[in-house]
Amino acid sequence: MTTGEQLLEDFRRRRRAGDPRITPEGREILLRITKGDLAGAFAESLAAISDADPMLSSRADSGDDPD
Repeated sequence: MTTGEQLLEDFRRRRRAGDPRITPEGREILLRITKGDLAGAFAESLAAISDADPMLSSRADSGDDPD
C-alpha cells in the first residue's frame, strides 16, 4: 500500500468513526451557534458578511462582468 493510499484509508476510517478533531466543548458551541441561543447572532453576522461581499450577495455588479 502506498503512502497516499494509506492516508486515504486513514481519512475514510476517521470519517466512518466520527472525526475526533471536534471536541465535546467545540460541539456544544457549534450547536449553540446553529440551533441554540447564539443562532440569531450567527444568522445576522452571516447576512452582514453576505451583504458586504458582492461575490456572496445576490447583487450583480455590472462593472465586474468579464463579458
